[in-house]
Amino acid sequence: MTNSPANPVVWCEIPLRDIDRGIAFYMSVFDFSLTRDDNGRNPIAMFKDDMSGVSGHLFPGEPSAAGNGPTIHLIVPDTLEAAADRCRKAGGTVKSDPVPLPMGRSNTLLTPMAIPSACLKRTPLDAQGRPSLSDRAIPARRSAHHGGKTVGKARGQRAHDISRYR
Repeated sequence: MTNSPANPVVWCEIPLRDIDRGIAFYMSVFDFSLTRDDNGRNPIAMFKDDMSGVSGHLFPGEPSAAGNGPTIHLIVPDTLEAAADRCRKAGGTVKSDPVPLPMGRSNTLLTPMAIPSACLKRTPLDAQGRPSLSDRAIPARRSAHHGGKTVGKARGQRAHDISRYR
C-alpha cells in the first residue's frame, strides 16, 4: 500500500551557529515574528508556536557547508523583489532571479551565515481553487535556484508538470 498524505512535509529545522543573528535575519527578510524558547536543553526560535499546519524552528547547531543543504521555502508578505532588498540589507545574498513555479514564484538566497533559504510568493487561486497561472508554458532554464542545471526537457517545453493546475 502506498501512503500519499496530503501534506507530507510538516516540519523543518534550520541549524545556526548564532541563533540571535538568525532570528534577526529571518524576522527582517520574511517580516514575521519568531518565538524564542529557552526552556529546553537548547534555545529554539519557533516560526509559529500553535503547531497547526507546517512549521519549524531555528536552533543552535552546525549548518551544512556554505550554500549546501536543503532549501526551505518561506512565504513573503509582499513581493520577491522587496524580500530580496531586505535580504541584502540584512547581510544576505540573493542567489537567483525569480523563478516561476506552479504555485507561484520563488528566488533563492543565502543568509549571512551561508544557509540556503528561498522566498516564495504564492500565485492567487482561481475560482476552482487552483493556482491561476499566467505563464502556462514555463521554458527550460538554467539558474542558481536549480544548481545551474537545466530544468525541464527540451527548449520550449514545460520545466514543471503543471497540467494538474489547468
